[in-house]
Order: sequence, then C-alpha cells, then structure tokens
Amino acid sequence: MRKRKITEANVRNAVFGFEDGFVSSVGALVGIAAASQSMSFVIASGLVIVMVEAFSMGVGSFLSEKSGSELSTKKAKTRNFVINGFLMWASYMIAGFTVLFPYVLFTQNSLAMGFSILSALMGLFILGFIKGKVVKRNPLNSALEMTFIAGGAIILGYVIGTIGSNVVG
Repeated sequence: MRKRKITEANVRNAVFGFEDGFVSSVGALVGIAAASQSMSFVIASGLVIVMVEAFSMGVGSFLSEKSGSELSTKKAKTRNFVINGFLMWASYMIAGFTVLFPYVLFTQNSLAMGFSILSALMGLFILGFIKGKVVKRNPLNSALEMTFIAGGAIILGYVIGTIGSNVVG
C-alpha cells in the first residue's frame, strides 16, 4: 500500500478547520450564553452553528480548491478536492463539538462558558504546537501565536454577547 503524502492543501484545510471550529463556535456560544440564560437555547444554537458551519466550510473548501485548480495549468484530481473538503469538515466538527460539550456537561451557564473558553484556548495551543512540528517551525512560538491571535475572537464574542444582552435586556 502506498503511503499518502501530506500536502500543503491538507495542512491548510485542517488548520483552518480546527482554528475556525474553535474560534467561531466558542465565540458564538459565548456570545449566545452571555445574552441568554437558557442552556437548552445555547445547546440548540451550538448544534446548528457547528453542523451548518462545518458543512459549509467543507463544501467551501471543495469548491475553492476546485476553482483554484481550474485556473492552474496543472489539473489536480477531484479526489484531492474531496479529501481537503473532508479535512475541513471533520476538523471543524471536532473543534466545534469540543467547545459545545461543556454546555451539555454543566448546568451552570458561567461554568460551561468558562470550560468552553478554556477548551478552545487549549485546543488552539495544541493545534499551534502540532502545526509548528509539521511545518518544522518552533512549536512553542507557533502555539502561542495561534492561541493569542485566534483567541481574540473569543473575547469579541463575549463582549458582543454582553452588550447585546444589555441592549435587548
């Protein structure tokens, strides 16, 4: 059996899927949780966000990779687009459900929110570390970069959710 080579597009799609799954999902969940005290509403919203966004990201990856190939003189195999779309979808799903799980596990909104944020930050750190290893860069620097840059969106989600809950009241 032939060993499959990891491509630049594979790494790009997996990193983007995990990063966006952690950041978009936790940002939306924190915003929704800050604006609502209904855990069932937060969980239902989280399920919709994670599943729809993961599918959209996977399809978007497939279509954008295919479009880029259509411009190129070297034609890539359709199988590569499917693999990259799957990587985007699967990585988003894993990350999204990781940050949604605390809302299922805990009944107290603030506790679930804290663990969701912590799991996203830990996930981003681990993702950055692994990415550093794969691309042969300093893993700690890569982990810190990923955590701090992507982590800013988490704060934004909380701020917007808090402002929103105060406005609608």
